[in-house]
Amino acid sequence: MLNSTVIKRFHLILTLLLLIIIGFLVIGNESSRDNDVLKRSQKINQSSWLYMTEYSAGGATVPVIYRYYLTSEITGNEKQVLNKLKTLEPLIEGVGSIRSINISGNGHINFGWSGKIVSVSSKVGTADFEFEN
Repeated sequence: MLNSTVIKRFHLILTLLLLIIIGFLVIGNESSRDNDVLKRSQKINQSSWLYMTEYSAGGATVPVIYRYYLTSEITGNEKQVLNKLKTLEPLIEGVGSIRSINISGNGHINFGWSGKIVSVSSKVGTADFEFEN
């Protein structure tokens, strides 16, 4: 009976500890966008704009990360644009750059990328990548 109580309490403490660690990881990951700087905005077609932000506050051991967002035009000053971009999922994140981008009439995205890709949006259904060494 005593062993059962000890095991239950140990399980509760371990579960709470893991939830706290996961919470810090999620909060820490999102706060990295607070240091983003808007580097470029470019009209792609009638309804789509490409926005590029840079995160370089990671220090000497963390590479500069570029985030690219494909969305409708965002009006306002730089701070307002960055606040809106924080609520969106980046199209692509990486250590590199988009060399070319084209959106066909049916919404198919073609782009050339040079560099290392960190992540691609989960909302991208079809995209053609052309990599450069």
